[in-house]
Amino acid sequence: MFHAKVDQRTSLAGKNRFEMLVFKVNQQTFGINVFKVREIVRLTEVRRAPHMHPHLLGLASIRGEALPVINTHKAIGMGDSQSEQPMLIVTEFNQRALAFLVDSVQHTVTLDWNECEPPPTRYQQSGLLTAYANVEGSKVGILDVEKILSVIDGERRNRPKVDANQVQRDDKILVVDDSRIARRQVTRTVESLGFKAIEFANGKEALLHLQQLVADGLEVQQQYALMITDIEMPVMDGYTLTSKVKSTQELRELTVVMHSSLSGVFNTAMTQKVGADFFLAKFDAEALQDLIKEAFELSQSKLKAQFEVTTQ
Repeated sequence: MFHAKVDQRTSLAGKNRFEMLVFKVNQQTFGINVFKVREIVRLTEVRRAPHMHPHLLGLASIRGEALPVINTHKAIGMGDSQSEQPMLIVTEFNQRALAFLVDSVQHTVTLDWNECEPPPTRYQQSGLLTAYANVEGSKVGILDVEKILSVIDGERRNRPKVDANQVQRDDKILVVDDSRIARRQVTRTVESLGFKAIEFANGKEALLHLQQLVADGLEVQQQYALMITDIEMPVMDGYTLTSKVKSTQELRELTVVMHSSLSGVFNTAMTQKVGADFFLAKFDAEALQDLIKEAFELSQSKLKAQFEVTTQ
């Protein structure tokens, strides 16, 4: 179902648009990016193993694969499902496959990211929603599935290793991600290497900040060693942010790392299309550390080349 229109869906990327699957949990409406969805199936037998996290319903056999089933109701503080025919949304993100239990699946809708808005402060603090989307006159909360997964896994599961001899640097790295948990993970990794992280919650905020630096007469490359940006974000997504950065004379030499829970060949191709320097699927702290080092070397080589040109 969800791979049949892949060409149509990929055409939305880079245009600040996306397709969202709308579903219900205890009569409340939520959404998830279709690119995270493999398929939708009816709830079948679920086997619970000892010592499972309370937010996990158990393991379900789907197409011969034993997948963890997340009790979405408990994960977002809504008790248990009262539906007589609950469904499973089978997903793949952060290089993992798992299923979310929901009461019903409604439909898909195509939206502009600039039609989405950050959630109210109370939801930002809980980290359960990354944005609100306006769908047919109603607000639909886009679930932060990365946050839900991190609660189940435990945040200590993928912490970066810190070198006790690491020298504190003056260099700053721009971190752009709408998920609070993802920003914290990336910032922790950035700081483990001695860099300072400056955070923004969406592409528009980051772009306005960079444009202001230019307006103030500052060299962006001297202000930031590189930028690490998510792809899915309200207001302005990572593709659009990167495209605008790379098409602006004063910003184009900024080294850009695209860091997303959406993995696959498609994202690698889109990374190249919008001009990003690197792409990495979330979340592997050691892999991100290695890539930051590589990206920093590229950034330094760009600065050296720029200096040599200006001194000739």
